[in-house]
Amino acid sequence: MNTLFGTRLAALVRRRILTGSEADRFTKLEGLMQSPTDGTDDALMVRFHDSNDAYLPLLERVLRGLVRIGEPLAREKLDLFLEERGSQGPAVFLTPWEMTLTYLDDELGKLESISAFYS
Repeated sequence: MNTLFGTRLAALVRRRILTGSEADRFTKLEGLMQSPTDGTDDALMVRFHDSNDAYLPLLERVLRGLVRIGEPLAREKLDLFLEERGSQGPAVFLTPWEMTLTYLDDELGKLESISAFYS
């Protein structure tokens, strides 16, 4: 993960929005969601379950925390996340690992403004 990623999580820990272990877990899961799989059905299912069971609820907490501390575009990222989450029903097999903090940063851009926020 890049330094900005760690800085953001550290800010959430300092504000007691996340615990240190939650920030560590989120970092690990973000890396897992970003890493390529071997393409087998088993690997895809493990990633799908990691995403739904552990990552997405934690991502929502991170996004809500970023909104609370006033990070630029955090509200828009949370809205996009919630919209995507609402379109995923239990019977729908999508690829939720594509909805990551990295993806949201890329979609909504302006990393310079986020970096400036933490400077």
